[in-house]
Amino acid sequence: WHSDYAREYDVEVSNDNSNWTRVYRNESGNGGTDTVEFSAREARYVRVECNRRNDRGYSIYELEVYQ
Repeated sequence: WHSDYAREYDVEVSNDNSNWTRVYRNESGNGGTDTVEFSAREARYVRVECNRRNDRGYSIYELEVYQ
C-alpha cells in the first residue's frame, strides 16, 4: 500500500470474472506491506475489494500472486 490504504479489504478469486469467492478478509488494515495466505484455489482472476478507506482513498503499490 501507498499512504492511501484500505482499513478493510477482501481478497477474492474467480474463474470467469463474474462469480467471485472471498478467500481472505482484513478488517484492521494499517498500510505498509501485507502478506496474505489462503488455501490453494483454482482461479484465473484475483482482485482486492476495498471496503473502508483511510482518509483519502486507495493506492496499491504492488500486488504479487504466487502459486
